[in-house]
Amino acid sequence: MATETASSNGGCTLTREELLGTTNLKAREWRHIDPEIWDDDIEAPNDEIDETAATTYIARAIADYTDRPTADAELFGEFLQDFQGWTEAMFMRANATYTKELKRILRFKGVFTGRVNMPPSEAVAKLLRKEECPRWPDDQFQSTAFDERSAAHMLQQYRLKGRHNTGTAQPTRRAQSQTSARTRDQDAEEQQTDAQVENRTSAQVNQQLAREGQQRTFPLVETIEQTPQTNERRQADQRQPSQQPRLTYNNFDRFREYTPAYPQRPKGISIPPIIPSDDTDPYKAIPPIECGNEKLDPQKINVFSKMWDREKKYTGKPYDLLDDKLKIFYSICYHADIQPEQFHAVFPRILEGRAQDYYLHFVKPYYRPDHLWSDPDAPYTPKETHEPQEPMAVPMAAQPRKRGRPPGSKNKRKAHAYITRKEQDDHELAIKLRNDGVITTSGAPFEASDDQEISDLVGRGVFKFEQYNEKLHGRIRIFKSRLVREVKGKTTKPYEKSRLVIQGYQDHGKEAILTQSPTIQRCSQRLIMSLAPALMQSGMSVKLRDITQAYPQAQTALKRIILAHLPAELEHRYPRGTLLHVIKPLYGIAEAGVHWWTTYHGHHCKELDMATSTYDPCLLITNGNADVFGIVGMQTDDTIMLGTPAFSSLKEKKIQKAEFRSKPKSILIPETQLDFNRCTLTIDANKPILDLRQKGQGGKINLVDAKAHNSAQQYTEQRARGAYIASTCQPEASFDLSVAAQAQQPSDEDMKALNKRLKWQIENIDRGLR
Repeated sequence: MATETASSNGGCTLTREELLGTTNLKAREWRHIDPEIWDDDIEAPNDEIDETAATTYIARAIADYTDRPTADAELFGEFLQDFQGWTEAMFMRANATYTKELKRILRFKGVFTGRVNMPPSEAVAKLLRKEECPRWPDDQFQSTAFDERSAAHMLQQYRLKGRHNTGTAQPTRRAQSQTSARTRDQDAEEQQTDAQVENRTSAQVNQQLAREGQQRTFPLVETIEQTPQTNERRQADQRQPSQQPRLTYNNFDRFREYTPAYPQRPKGISIPPIIPSDDTDPYKAIPPIECGNEKLDPQKINVFSKMWDREKKYTGKPYDLLDDKLKIFYSICYHADIQPEQFHAVFPRILEGRAQDYYLHFVKPYYRPDHLWSDPDAPYTPKETHEPQEPMAVPMAAQPRKRGRPPGSKNKRKAHAYITRKEQDDHELAIKLRNDGVITTSGAPFEASDDQEISDLVGRGVFKFEQYNEKLHGRIRIFKSRLVREVKGKTTKPYEKSRLVIQGYQDHGKEAILTQSPTIQRCSQRLIMSLAPALMQSGMSVKLRDITQAYPQAQTALKRIILAHLPAELEHRYPRGTLLHVIKPLYGIAEAGVHWWTTYHGHHCKELDMATSTYDPCLLITNGNADVFGIVGMQTDDTIMLGTPAFSSLKEKKIQKAEFRSKPKSILIPETQLDFNRCTLTIDANKPILDLRQKGQGGKINLVDAKAHNSAQQYTEQRARGAYIASTCQPEASFDLSVAAQAQQPSDEDMKALNKRLKWQIENIDRGLR
């Protein structure tokens, strides 16, 4: 790579390494630039800019911002000049890695670019529309790591030191010996508000930090050049009782006060020892701190993850100091209102690599000697009794290497599983209903439903418990599992419901088996609807049946070994190392749908004497006489039936005999509508006419904005949504949408024609088949 040339500026030929070697961009990313056009300017706006040209121009800006000490408002001004006229579409044309690095270097140099999780192209494009350098929010300002040469870093350090001086640090002998004039000046400065501090110029902040930094060098000189008389005087002072009130002890700052430039504490009798204190501030103390563990709200965990910079994780490598990472960790916990008893829930998120492995496999979550529970003052003597050896921890099985690049930090295995917003709302609703006396089930919320779900699945032989064995399970993929909790019957009689789900992501074992189960075709569904009006006049009826928890009711066993960890809600109830050995289909397993379809389809063919149609395996017709006539359409766990009362009665008896759990049947009457396969079916009260309309998708149709930078993506999304509704209940729109599907790179005329049809569908949202 060193032999590749760049632009010749003044007869000097540069390589890619010389151009980008000082940046944080990896060598494998250098191939996206063209060294020959390094010094070329770009005319803007130009949304059709070449990808290589845009990437090279951004790379040159990154190199300039990295090498030069420009920062804060000055850097913001240079950024406006360098990218004048650029649009978000131009940034999106460049390589994503370079856009991310541009956003990162701006934030590192003190320029606020908006939310942390905002897409880089959108963030830098919005920054160009600002007239003045944006102001940092307090929460992000305190948790962001800045360049030490920037004014933002100096102001951040001044705030931290100011907060320490106002009430958390214990006054030292050096501070007591300051002159009264200097003390009055320092007190006056501490009484200034944060708004006044923020309005200071960078020069004033630098002067303040320089003056105080000079004062902080005195203890080190005093320590090194201390005379014997000074030692004797200090010992005498220590023997005298202190007249000042005892303040909160900060062992972090005390440690650094005597070692301002050393990564480790220097040794020697001249360094005062660190004396432990009962008043340690947990937000500034060196761990470990002994305290109980409490649960943490998932929303706060999410807030912490957004505030923590993933590039600042502690790896355990040489020169990667945990001391620095803990400072940032405590600051984020303080602003996110995370209590010391909740640190354990977010601390693993600041680790990666060997540090994370060590924490997960060797560090105990909580430890306290036994004698502290009975008598804290008694000396500790270990028990001689030999306790049984703990079961072996269950390691994660080695995963096969997939094709392509290895997963980044976003795709790594997470230590926590988040619940959805719906599950959180249901949990809050369950607590409210319990407080109001509506739900009277004993125990904690969802505790009884969890026990019922596990007991029911074990009783039906869906899975069994096994203890981890290295020889048997060492080379088998072990999945995760979770309990999905919901409040059912909210409009009638509410009750708590739990469902065990296997988290089968990255399941490479499914590649060798059949995982796709058939579903009813649209033409078969329309056939039943077209026959219904005439047959209903002969005494037949249309009914809908819904099987509850269909997959675990399959009667066939899995053909491969599926192991899963216990859900987090149940880990404390079982011995360590307990696994779930899944025997029958369960939700989340890839082939579960096939097993259920085989069971339910076989039930209709054998028990109800039905035959499959020649073109659709999910459309079945009875083989018997006309008295027991019926047509059934299968859609996973839903079945729509058109048949005689005798057929309906026979089907009900066979369902009960097979012990399939299902909801009560719904009958199509003028007062009741049926929802089947994302369609709504109604019947007229005066005439035997059925209406088939779409359900929900019509409200999501929007017109395509031809001037938007993602107009092509909008075109594809809206065309697909319109085509889905057309295939369901609006066949008159199928031709226009089929023509629109032929355009791979839609023009303005194509978008105009599509919008015409989409507008018609929006205005006729309730139009369907009759």
